[in-house]
Amino acid sequence: MVWSTVERNPFLALALGILQAHDMLPPPEPGQGPFALGTPDALETVFRQAGFRDVAIEPVAIRWRFPSVAATLDYYRLNAAAMRRETAAQLQGAAGEQVFAEIEQALDRWRGPNGIEVPGEALIGVGAR
Repeated sequence: MVWSTVERNPFLALALGILQAHDMLPPPEPGQGPFALGTPDALETVFRQAGFRDVAIEPVAIRWRFPSVAATLDYYRLNAAAMRRETAAQLQGAAGEQVFAEIEQALDRWRGPNGIEVPGEALIGVGAR
């Protein structure tokens, strides 16, 4: 399983884009990052290079669901701790609060009566050896 394209994964792209806009996270090198295998052709190529045949790639719709904006921000904060050391350190203090305020504002478009619900897409690949 890999993430599909950045355009189909706004929940992940949102935080990454804001961190990059604040120069807290560099953009990924070509062919790297969470969306590097985000097209069926890219993932199929990796499977075939690894010696798999009868490769099938299927997109799978997902939904990120949180009961509230606060719970969503907690999730982002928890994942920020696992980022590279420099990024995690920059998210402490006023600069980090600004980043999370921007994320909170951007989440408004997915706010509904049951909390936050953001669409996404993964690619599932299978093959035989």
